[in-house]
Parts: sequence; structure tokens; C-alpha cells
Amino acid sequence: MKILARGLTLISRMVLRVRYHLKAASGMLNRVDILPFKGYGSDSIYTVKGRVVEHKPIRPISETDAFWKNLWNMYMRLTRMPIPGTKVACSIGGRRVETRTDEQGFFEFRFAPKEPPTGRYWQYGFLELRSSRFLDKGRRFSAQVLVPPMNARHAVISDIDDTVVPTQATNFFRMMQSLFLKNARTRLPFPGVAAFYRALHEGREGEPLNPILYVSRGPWNLYDVLSDFFNLHGIPIGPVIYLRDWGFSREGLKPASVRGHKFQLISNMLEAYRRLPFILIGDSGQKDPEIYTEVVRTHPGRIKCVYIRRVDGSILRDRAIARLAEQIEADGSMLVLEEDTMEMARHAAEQGWIEPVGMEDVAGEKMTGEDPPPLAETADQKSSTPSGKSRITE
Repeated sequence: MKILARGLTLISRMVLRVRYHLKAASGMLNRVDILPFKGYGSDSIYTVKGRVVEHKPIRPISETDAFWKNLWNMYMRLTRMPIPGTKVACSIGGRRVETRTDEQGFFEFRFAPKEPPTGRYWQYGFLELRSSRFLDKGRRFSAQVLVPPMNARHAVISDIDDTVVPTQATNFFRMMQSLFLKNARTRLPFPGVAAFYRALHEGREGEPLNPILYVSRGPWNLYDVLSDFFNLHGIPIGPVIYLRDWGFSREGLKPASVRGHKFQLISNMLEAYRRLPFILIGDSGQKDPEIYTEVVRTHPGRIKCVYIRRVDGSILRDRAIARLAEQIEADGSMLVLEEDTMEMARHAAEQGWIEPVGMEDVAGEKMTGEDPPPLAETADQKSSTPSGKSRITE
């Protein structure tokens, strides 16, 4: 299997290279864009990621869009030509660094800033193309890095599919229907999730404080869809979303594993925010409980709690998670398995991780069915100016 994966990766690289050079040589290559992904960091390290691709227009969306329009937008996202081997520069934090894109057009910077963070939360800089073969060489694109204030109390890492938004990731055909035929306005989060995450994000005075990072095995092609979805529904903050390459690459061909893609992303985030304890949120549908158990084991004392949304009603799965909860408890943390966001919020309030007003917001959002606050009032907009017993509910 490994030999096959390596072979497919090498073939894919050759095909992409030939396709790119033929299109560029024929003059048929459209304008080239940098797609910047919001990054995260601290006073000691910044992480900035993005992708260089051929420009393709994405049509505006609405709640009444026909399925074919969503399908067309997804087709445009998936067929954007990645630009391999091109030089990209990043200027932020008093540093200017350069790198080259990989075979799928991705690039990533991890470096120590020279200047201390300015302002609250977002540190701003820019990205630019440095290859002379592009007519728009030097055109600037935004770079943003989330650096939490010194009085942040914790950080949160959350899965997305079946944790924030129902996608039925364990059912391939229903998941594909959700990914390809819906948009940011027609997908809805689990009731109360937006208010729960805002409560975890805010400090005692209601100001933006605690960073929330999102990790998923979903494709990077969905980054703009997910970013719009989070902002439309008032789910904080930014958002900082890390996804996966679904192409023929080492990352794209690897199956889900306990110490795979997600585990490495989380480990990097724990390294960046060394002084903060973490809360992990996931679901029971795939490997989140197993991955988070390994995170707790390999990072002793760093994880306050693991929240798992029960989306699989299997008794066998509940028993397996109960065994993982025992292991997590032995390693000094706790696991809470719940179907209802309200129960997670109630537990977090009991631990002092969210304020009473946050509980009221979660209850109100669930019971009244009111929409979350408009984008202008979300925490993202504001931010721009112990050991315990495992708990398994039966």
C-alpha cells in the first residue's frame, strides 16, 4: 500500500508539473492568486500557511441557491490549477521570510518574530509572489496571525464535521452531498454551538480572550466555505482553520490514524501556546476520542478536558469511549461524552471555564431558536480593534 501511495504521488507530481508548464507556455494560464489561510502564533513563533493557485471566480451565494450553483462553485474550487515551485515571501512580525510552494501549490512559514505583538489578537502583514514569470509579481495579499493576550485562560481546539456542523462524516454519500450541494448559508450548526464557543472564547468581562482553533480532515478547497460559515453564524474567532490536502500527496493518501494528520496539527498548536492549558472538542463518529486520548497521554498536564459529541448511538462505541475516558482520567484529565451542547456548556460552567452569562446565551440560542448575533457583533469583530473525573453519560 505504501509503495502504491508513493507511486501515485510521484505520478501526480509529474502530471501537475507538465500540465502547469503546458498551460503557462501556451499563454492560457489565468491570473495567479495567493489564497492566505489565517495563522496562529505567540511571542516566540508564528505559523502562516497558504496556497498559490490559478484564479477562478466563485459566484456569490444565497439561501435559495439551486444545487447546481453550489456544485458549480465546488467544481471551480477543486479545479483551480495549483502553482508548484513558485517563490512566496511573507512579511510580518518584523521579519521577511521566503519559501517555495510544494507540488500542490501549498506553502507554510514557521518562524520566530523579531518584534513583539502589537494590538490585541490579530497581527497583520502581507504575502507576495516573488517569481518573475508572473506579470503580477509583488502583488500583496493579507497575512494574519492570531496571538492571544497574556491574560488568556485557556485555548480550545475543535473538530468541525459532526462537532460544529452535522455532515454525517461516517456516511460517505451523505457527507459528499453536504460538501458539494450546500453552501455556507444553507449549512447550519448544531443548536447552541455558536453561543457555547463564544462563551469559551470570552473572558470574565465578556471581551475576546481565549483562542479557538479548528482542525479537520476536510479538504483545503473548502476553506472559504467554512470561513464564511463560521462568520455567518457568529462562531469565533477569525476563524483559524487547518484542513488537509485531498490530492495525490503524502498527506492526502494517508488514512486516518491516531498519530496522523490531526495529531500533528494539535501537537504544533500545543507547542505554539506552551503557557496555556487546552480544551479539546470532537465527536464520536470517527477517531477524535482515540486521537485526543493520545494527545492527553503525550502532553501531560496540558489538557483540561475532552468534550466528545455523541453522534454514533452504538453501545459498542460508547463502551470503547468509556475505556478511553478511564485512560484519560489516569493521565490527569477528563472526558465528557454528550449528545447535547447544553450539557457540555453546563459542565464547562461547573468547572469555571465559561461565565453564567455564557450559559444563558447557550440556553437562549437553543430554546428560542434565535439567530446568533450578526457578523458585526461577533467576537471576531470585537477582537480586531485541573485534573478531574471522566464523565460518560449513558
